[in-house]
Amino acid sequence: MSTEEERLRDEQTSNIIIDDICGDNESAKQYIYILGDIWRTWDDIQDQDYPVTREQILKAFKELFILLPANTFFQEHRDLLLSQHLSMYNAWVASNEWEHGDETDKMYAHVWKHTCHELVPIMAYILNGCDKMEETSSLLRKLFKSKLGE
Repeated sequence: MSTEEERLRDEQTSNIIIDDICGDNESAKQYIYILGDIWRTWDDIQDQDYPVTREQILKAFKELFILLPANTFFQEHRDLLLSQHLSMYNAWVASNEWEHGDETDKMYAHVWKHTCHELVPIMAYILNGCDKMEETSSLLRKLFKSKLGE
């Protein structure tokens, strides 16, 4: 569970990275912001560590069923992005199941829960090429590294 201060710090850090890789592409920015909002709501419901309001749930449904599929960046790169969505979903579900296992299970769960970060370097690749993907990937791994159990 992260504190409010950690959430704010992570959001500010993420915004800097997103601005860097997306530049003036507002559709790409909106895509990742929409997905991040959905992800945060889902995680809070799953972990039950933060209250989730009816309005947040309704907003997540609107984002899932209307805003995300209508987003032009998502539409233009649907095949690549959807494959990443599937991988993120699968790893996240597994991490929630395995976090209650033995020490090895918990280690895998800890790594799998961060699979959602892999979408950002993919976006960097789409928007700016391979070098930017590698730079972004390395930066994310450093910035969002956490100790086991966090």
